[in-house]
Amino acid sequence: MTIHGFIAPGKAVPSAAVGRLTAVLSLLLLFSLTAPLWTAGPLAGSIFSAYGLGEMITEGDARLHGMGGTGLALTGNSSGSLINPALLGGLKFTGVTFTSRPEALYVRDEENDNVLTSARIMNFALCLPLGRGVGVSLDLRQLSDMKFKSYQETTFFDEPYTKMIARTGGLSMVSIGLAESFGNRLFVGLRGGYVFGRTTESRSGDFEDGDFRDSRTFSDRRHAGTQLTAGLAVKISRNFSAGAFITPAYDVQQDETRSSSFTKAVIEERTLSFPVKYGFGMAYRSGSQFSGQIDVITTRWADFTTDDQTVPGYRDAIRLAVGGQYQAVQENTRSYLRRIPLRLGYAYEPWYQKTSDGASITGHFLTLGLGLPFSRGGAVLDAALELGWRGNVSSAGAKETIVRGYISLWGFEPWFQRKK
Repeated sequence: MTIHGFIAPGKAVPSAAVGRLTAVLSLLLLFSLTAPLWTAGPLAGSIFSAYGLGEMITEGDARLHGMGGTGLALTGNSSGSLINPALLGGLKFTGVTFTSRPEALYVRDEENDNVLTSARIMNFALCLPLGRGVGVSLDLRQLSDMKFKSYQETTFFDEPYTKMIARTGGLSMVSIGLAESFGNRLFVGLRGGYVFGRTTESRSGDFEDGDFRDSRTFSDRRHAGTQLTAGLAVKISRNFSAGAFITPAYDVQQDETRSSSFTKAVIEERTLSFPVKYGFGMAYRSGSQFSGQIDVITTRWADFTTDDQTVPGYRDAIRLAVGGQYQAVQENTRSYLRRIPLRLGYAYEPWYQKTSDGASITGHFLTLGLGLPFSRGGAVLDAALELGWRGNVSSAGAKETIVRGYISLWGFEPWFQRKK
């Protein structure tokens, strides 16, 4: 996928032309970011979904993903966040966000090259200011994603035999957040969520010779649990702010129904104990034009257990992200282009489980983004492009080159504002 574009020097744009320009740019962004979906190839997610619980989804909308997925310390009057619940404190605008993520994965292993495509709705959130520095949110988000299918041509009893394994599903969460600001420097928040989801796994073995009986096994796993997250943000000075969050360890109940072509259905219950997750971030602002951020998020995956039994191969994962935003002029200009924020970022993302051979999987992502404002009230269409590399053929058995698009629509309305 190739995106061509330019930024011209600011000129006064008639108000009637602003709407037309916004619509045209929005369509061009939508076309560019959904182009991976038109690439010929099977519909699938990460090839490394074969390991563990699938791919863990990095929280945040297109605005934050354009800056490497940072955002723990992004305090502001309209900074409702899916990452740090404390950033709802002091919210002055009702916000609604909706985020979509199309992607194309160019996968190379020791034998083949494939193109895998997928699209998903990552989150939907409603953020409401209640006045006096109190804000509340309701959101639905995806936590993990599993889409994996592989085939192997082999022999069994000297007969040609094809083995297939496929996994699909993932975890989601619906949550309610509450935050409060104390003055204009301290923000605290709490979020409670219900975790749910379903994953399926099917295995088959097919003989070319019809005299042999083919095999089929199927597993249906359903999950349910609760998650709690606490957050804090502090404005240290006019230019610097800091933020942190912690998600304590929590349990998810798994009910599995397993059947095969040779045995009756069996039902099993398990308890998945997810580990503690915590993060810290710093943000810097230089007036209203430039801001920079750095976040570090740690998940103690080595402590993940199933029925109190440690799962082999799991390792702690530390995600490091840096990003920044530049906006020529925020207000008091008739130039539409000069009000468009430009974003850049990088993220280092290690996978939380090693391969069956004990090899580590690591991802590196470069991000670009921008925002298209709709009105002076703050409504904006955010878009981000993410280019990444994950895995290694020699050690992990495969390498993914990743092209992702993020599209988020933020709509703001002023509440508890006095009319002048």
